[in-house]
Amino acid sequence: MEPNSHQDRKTILKNHFTEPKRAEIDQQFDAMAEDKAYQTLQTEMAESFEKSDWEALLFGEIDQSSPANNDCK
Repeated sequence: MEPNSHQDRKTILKNHFTEPKRAEIDQQFDAMAEDKAYQTLQTEMAESFEKSDWEALLFGEIDQSSPANNDCK
């Protein structure tokens, strides 16, 4: 395929250099999906933040519904 313009050449070169990086990242994500130790760690981390995440959500909802906060909108 012969590039028709400078933009075509630029796009071809960009794809040439970004596609291998994307493939490498995809391989790393695939490996993470199969890694039991990684999955266990991520589950433990999510569980350790469960209470604080819920509290932040509740406080955020309370803050957003307060009349003082509505004046800023």
